[in-house]
Amino acid sequence: MPTSDFLLCHNPFTRLREGIETFMYHSVSPRYLSYVLSIDITSEYPLAMGLGINKGFLYLSATGDPEVYFIVVTDNINKASAQKLSTVLQQQSQFYANHLNLPNKGKEKQGSWTLFRDYNSQTPGLQIIQIQPQNTFIVSHSRGITNFMDEEELFDFLTDALQYSEEVLSKGNYNIIDSKIR
Repeated sequence: MPTSDFLLCHNPFTRLREGIETFMYHSVSPRYLSYVLSIDITSEYPLAMGLGINKGFLYLSATGDPEVYFIVVTDNINKASAQKLSTVLQQQSQFYANHLNLPNKGKEKQGSWTLFRDYNSQTPGLQIIQIQPQNTFIVSHSRGITNFMDEEELFDFLTDALQYSEEVLSKGNYNIIDSKIR
């Protein structure tokens, strides 16, 4: 997909909410508007809140610093399905990671990126990110992004609000990020 399908939307006269890096527009079907949310994983309480279909990824800068980003759809203009948007959001993640690498163009060391994996095969679209050493959790699901300060609160949300059974949640893997990696 040509990178021209994704447009960065910068307005130098507006101040974006803390954590929002930029807005982006996908100009071909499915057309949608989204924003890129960065999470300060070095904070004592890393916060991640957003409503909408989203895709998260880990970016390792050229210096090896981990950075967490989510692309969140704010206006699904064509009313595309979550599955169709998920595919395009993956491509948009690649586009934004390439954008983050622009300062390193032509240099020997480049940044790299990876999408977060689903908790397990029975929970498609559910990613749980554990931030170490704070031991906090970020949950990415089809309706948004939420964070939790402990595991019990996390699993209460998964069973009560998202209606996953305890059996389905009994086995799975977190995406673990160490904010102290260097």
